[in-house]
Amino acid sequence: MDTQYHISTMSSPPLSVSVLTGGAAAAIASVALCGRDAERIVGELFRRSLPACGRLAFGPLQDGDTVVDSVVLGRERTDCFVLHCHGNPLLVEQIVRVCQRYGARLQSADEYLFGQLQAACRTPIEAEARLAMTRAATREGVELIAGQIEDGLSAWAKGWIKSKSFEINQLHDECAAILRRSKTAQRLINGVRIGLLGPPNSGKSTLLNRLAAENAAIVSDSAGTTRDWVSTTCRIGPLRAEVIDTAGLDTTLAVDNVLDRAAQHAAVEVVKTCDLVLHIRDCTRQQPLVLPMTVSAAGLTVYTKSDLLPNQKAFSPDTPEPWVLVSALTGQGVEVLGRAILAVLKIDSLEPHLPICFTDRQRTHLQTLATSDCQVVIKKELTSLLGAV
Repeated sequence: MDTQYHISTMSSPPLSVSVLTGGAAAAIASVALCGRDAERIVGELFRRSLPACGRLAFGPLQDGDTVVDSVVLGRERTDCFVLHCHGNPLLVEQIVRVCQRYGARLQSADEYLFGQLQAACRTPIEAEARLAMTRAATREGVELIAGQIEDGLSAWAKGWIKSKSFEINQLHDECAAILRRSKTAQRLINGVRIGLLGPPNSGKSTLLNRLAAENAAIVSDSAGTTRDWVSTTCRIGPLRAEVIDTAGLDTTLAVDNVLDRAAQHAAVEVVKTCDLVLHIRDCTRQQPLVLPMTVSAAGLTVYTKSDLLPNQKAFSPDTPEPWVLVSALTGQGVEVLGRAILAVLKIDSLEPHLPICFTDRQRTHLQTLATSDCQVVIKKELTSLLGAV
C-alpha cells in the first residue's frame, strides 16, 4: 500500500522533525528540522552563526546549558535544516525529543523527502513521481512513472479539464480503464511474488535454482527435502520477481509427520501472498495435484523434467490452465516460461505511454471520477488531481 502524503499549498509548512538515517548504530546520523520557526529554534539550539542556504557549519548543539553533541549543520532552504550528529540511536532520540519539545511534529523520512520534492516540483504528480521513482524495482518501472509527469496521467487530466463538454460515460470508462491498468503497472513498478507449489520431488527446487542462476535451494531425489520455504529474487523480462520454493504438498506426508504437516501449512500461507502461483508437475509421473481452496492468485501449470521425455512433441496434458513444458536441469523451455509469466500477469500488454495512477491520492481521485455524474465535482477532482488551486 502506498503512503498517503499531504499536498501542501502553504509557503512554509508546520514545524516537523525527521530522522533521515536508519535506526541502527552508525558513525553518522542525520535529523531534519523544517517548517515555520525552524530558523529561530535552530538558532537557539546551535548558538553559532547559522549557515547560508546550501552551506554547512560546525558547532555544539545545546539543550539549555547542556551540550547534546557536536554537529555539522546544513541549511537546505530558509526554513529547513539538517543536523548531522554521531550515530548513536539514543543520541538521535534525544535530539528528536528536544525538537518535539519546541513543538515539532515527528514525521517519517518519506514525508520529509516528499516535502522537499514538492517544494522543487511544479505539480503534486511530479513530486509523487520523483519519490516513487526512487523505489521502483526496475528501470522499466522508473520509465513508466516518469511518463506520467508531462504525459500519461497529467496529460489525460489536463485534456479533460480543457474539454468544453463532458461525455460522462466516456470519462467513467477511461477512469475504470486507468484503474485496471494501474493494478498491472504496480506489478512492474514494485515487483511481484511468485510461489512454486506442487508435490514433493516435482522439480520445484531445481526450477528455483535455474531462475536464480545459483544454488538457492537444496536439490535431492528424496521427497520432502524442502520443509521450509526458500526464496530468491530474479529478473523475468522487465519484471523483478521474488520466487518462493515451498514444501511439497502431499497428504500422506502430512498425516505421517507433524513437521511435514506444519511445512505444508506454511506453504499454503506463503502462496496466499503471491501474485502468481506456478503449479509444478513432473511430466514423467502421474502426480495428483492438491490445490488449496484458499489460494486465489493467478495460476500457471509448469511441467518439469522435459529432458526425460522420449517424445516432447507428443506431450499434451489435460489441464484447464495455461501450461509450459520445461527442463530446469538443461534450461530448455525456461524462456518460454518467462514469456508465459508476463502474459498471465498481463505485463506483456502494458502500454507505457498510457495513463496510470501510482499513489493512494491519485487512486482516490480516479475512483471518485469513475462514479460521479456531477460536472462540478468532476472539475474539482480533476483540478485536485493535478494539484492546481
